[in-house]
Amino acid sequence: MKRTDYLLYSLVIFGWSTSWLPVKGQVGPVDPELSILWRFLIATSLCFIISKFQKLSLIFPLKIHLKMALMGFFMFSTNFTLFYYASENIASGLLAVIWSMTSIINIFMVAIITQSRPNYSQLLASAIGFFGITLIFIPELRISKLALQSLILCIIGTISFCSGNLVSRSLQNQSIPVMSANSWGMLYGCLILVVYALVLKHPFKISF
Repeated sequence: MKRTDYLLYSLVIFGWSTSWLPVKGQVGPVDPELSILWRFLIATSLCFIISKFQKLSLIFPLKIHLKMALMGFFMFSTNFTLFYYASENIASGLLAVIWSMTSIINIFMVAIITQSRPNYSQLLASAIGFFGITLIFIPELRISKLALQSLILCIIGTISFCSGNLVSRSLQNQSIPVMSANSWGMLYGCLILVVYALVLKHPFKISF
């Protein structure tokens, strides 16, 4: 790896780890799916602007758009909505810990799809990681009766994210630029969030 690769990797870790801090701040008078909607509308606009600036293609056939919509459903709406609802009852730090299970879940999902057996080192690392997450979460389960419900929401949300990650990987294998896929994926995710809000009859409001 080059030095720039280490720098970029460090920036990704910093960005992902600190992104959990504002979650608690967004949970309040505005319903979770709408908090995420306002957040992603801004992010979607920025993604399309960056795609245009980089002169990336934004025109794709229907089959590709269906995959992008599927990615939006798993990664940019359902995943976040479940985690935001869970954050009402447990600390955002624990949310991040549960989300770290993506690496474990991805290993087994890829193994199932490709019908291949993961190697023993991956299984051992997964077992150690799962055991560690369990130890961290046990005290929370003893304190709060709603912690188990939040834990289930987080696990489903993590599986949703991993599913979206597999769709994203499929798009990359078809040479679809990541920024282009994310732009459309977030847009479709926003539309799905609107549907969630309408079904739940939650008011479209903004809190300052």
